[in-house]
Amino acid sequence: MPKKQDWKTKVLEIIPPRLVLGAYRDVIGTIVGLETKVFSIENVRKEMVEWLNDIDPLSPLVVERDRCIKMLPTIISSLINAELLRKREDGRFKKSENFEDFWDLTKKVRTSVEKAIRWGVYHVVSTNKKNSFSCNELIDALTSSRQEIVEVLSKLAIPHQGKWKRILQEKDGKWAIIERPRLRAAPPSVVKDISDKLLYIFSLFSESGTTEVNTDKIIIKIRSIDIESVERFLKRLHFREHNGLWLLPSDMTKPQQLIEKIEMPGRLPPGACAYACLQLLDGAYLSATEIIGITGFEKSTISRALKKLSDEDLIKLAGKKGPRGEVYYTTNCDKCWFGKDREECRDETIADIKKMLKDLEPSFFEVDWSEFSNQALNKLEYNLANLKAEKLIKPDVRESFGLWDVLLRSQLAKLMEDLEARAIKMTDEKGWIDEERIYELVDEKGKSLPLLYLLGVKHVLRSTPVKLGLELLSREKAKSK
Repeated sequence: MPKKQDWKTKVLEIIPPRLVLGAYRDVIGTIVGLETKVFSIENVRKEMVEWLNDIDPLSPLVVERDRCIKMLPTIISSLINAELLRKREDGRFKKSENFEDFWDLTKKVRTSVEKAIRWGVYHVVSTNKKNSFSCNELIDALTSSRQEIVEVLSKLAIPHQGKWKRILQEKDGKWAIIERPRLRAAPPSVVKDISDKLLYIFSLFSESGTTEVNTDKIIIKIRSIDIESVERFLKRLHFREHNGLWLLPSDMTKPQQLIEKIEMPGRLPPGACAYACLQLLDGAYLSATEIIGITGFEKSTISRALKKLSDEDLIKLAGKKGPRGEVYYTTNCDKCWFGKDREECRDETIADIKKMLKDLEPSFFEVDWSEFSNQALNKLEYNLANLKAEKLIKPDVRESFGLWDVLLRSQLAKLMEDLEARAIKMTDEKGWIDEERIYELVDEKGKSLPLLYLLGVKHVLRSTPVKLGLELLSREKAKSK
């Protein structure tokens, strides 16, 4: 038995990934699920078929299990060679202490094309004792054989009126398409089961009007899809092609480096990337490029995390460019990277907002800033900066403001007339107005107006109720005379 720390190196060298990918994953899973450590092939076979008796024989579940049972001796033999199983004198088998660890590893590989390819490359170069390999050698380690493909062809089916219906019929050495499968949006990856690949290529054949296909053409088409998938990932992983062979990346000195991180989770838990970004930004202002370099996450992953944090007002762009692009910082006032306290920051933000509002709209009215939180003020400052930039740069934006004024002027005028009429009735001899009832009228009559217009009206009413009431009273008295 290999030592605990190097069992993975030995096992992945002996077992090709194709024996645990696709439909064959169920064999390892069934063995893991057996209650005893000692078992026979018959135990595995019985466990895999006992619940399939009442299922349509053309169901993919039944077809996959049939394939697994046919491959059972081959898979068991590979597990024995890798010392994950030990054959006893009575013909039965015993699971090793590393068997469940191997099962956990395969679960991580099945959800990651990159990890499957790393395992496949490691298996090929370790077996051949070379640091180079051909694309076909790698595909053979990852995918089904020609014989397995032919076996699936005869039972390939799609759902039809609550049952499963064959889509192919063998005729004179060719496969006639008797039922058209649904067109797939994208080709399946190299690690997908053979049935997924066949359904995809037959949807393409049907779309092109082809009604009959020979086996060789099917095999060639599947191989071309696999080659495209494999080469795309090899390039992404920085493998180098030379004279028809692929070489290990220049920073790899030994094949074992291919599988060093293969057991790491394929996907980050929800929120992990955003949390890492927040932790970094709490200590310093950083650009997206710098965060990518520190965390090692993909650019797209960091981009999505930063956008989510920005939308939730947890971080913002500083508006200043560092040596590696625009920098972000958290809106956590307790860890301000500007080194400011809350009051100082608030005063500066309000001053900036006032200046921008006056630049944008000279008739800007005063606001009671104490009603708003620091975060709300920061968000307003950010939006105003963008608005100002657009107003200064884009003529169409300036025109749109004027257009809104024209469109809304009549409605605003009507609202003010209603307010004037109602305010006269609500003003006492001293000029006081019932503010709450006026505000209710604003909300009722001004439903079609933008929120900012209504806020402006309410502000005027709130800031000068006595003056407005006295003016209205004097007008009314003048009319009566």
